[in-house]
Amino acid sequence: SSKIKEDGSFILKDRIHLPTFYNLHLGDQKIIPILIQPGESAGLTTSADAFSSAYEISGSPESLLIRDLNRKLAATDRSLDSLRAILNNNPGISDEDLAELQSASEKIIESQRRYSIRFVIENMHSLVSIYALYQKFNTGEFVLSSNKDIQLLKITAASLDTIYPESEFVVSLKRDAENMVNAYKNQKLKTFLEAAPVSIPEISLPDPEGDTLHLSALLGNVVILSFWA
Repeated sequence: SSKIKEDGSFILKDRIHLPTFYNLHLGDQKIIPILIQPGESAGLTTSADAFSSAYEISGSPESLLIRDLNRKLAATDRSLDSLRAILNNNPGISDEDLAELQSASEKIIESQRRYSIRFVIENMHSLVSIYALYQKFNTGEFVLSSNKDIQLLKITAASLDTIYPESEFVVSLKRDAENMVNAYKNQKLKTFLEAAPVSIPEISLPDPEGDTLHLSALLGNVVILSFWA
């Protein structure tokens, strides 16, 4: 923590050997996220009233990327909130207007997804890509929540692991990517099994007397099949 001086300035110092995320807090709700590289000396200019919404930062290019990323998402959230307000203020809205609102909402969300995906790809060498991967809308839903995004998570984790293998953020990303891949595979297996036919295929074999015996004729009985070569 740091005490703010009478002139409004403050100084925070830390020794790091890897890029590190920090959250600067002013009160409980106002947060400025930054990403500092070893040796960087970042300067921050802001005000108490607009602490996290209108700040400027120098000496830390990746912190600027985070700022721009958050500003884009904030604009997206405002657009989605305006559509929700229209819906909430019009309980008797027609099906046609409702479909139009839903379509507009889906387009806004998809636009944000594409922006985030492009951001991650363009900054895959930087830990700032991790920040983009875990961003959420103000509803609590992840921006990148599609099964298609799991591959992006894997690729980013593999890329960053070659540069920052000791970073706790990269280690966590790799673990999350592996868990998501396993969960996706399990879900695919579950779906396959649920879609598979329940009935057992018909088996017809000769009995010791030479008569053909059908498995379906033994329904309700305990059957032991012995196969040998």
